[in-house]
Amino acid sequence: NGTHGVSALYQVKIYDLHKEKYITDEIITNPSTSPTYMGSYASLISLPLSKGRYIIRVTYLQGAPELSNAYSTLEFSRAHHGK
Repeated sequence: NGTHGVSALYQVKIYDLHKEKYITDEIITNPSTSPTYMGSYASLISLPLSKGRYIIRVTYLQGAPELSNAYSTLEFSRAHHGK
C-alpha cells in the first residue's frame, strides 16, 4: 500500500484535566507513514476525545541516528462530520 515505517519509538500520554487521570499511556513502535505533498506524515495515535481540556505529551524515546536532525512538526486534527 506504499506506507513505510519510521524507525523510532515514541511514548504518547493523554491526561484528562476534568477526570484528573491519564486516559492513555502508549508506546508506539515504528509508526507507519503516508506521503503528502511536502514529505510524509506518521499517525501516532487515533483516539476519540470528548469535548474538554487535555494535556498531550509525546516523547521521542529512541530512533535511527539519521532522524536526529530531521525537521518535524506535531499536529492535532479533529474529524469533520459535516455541518
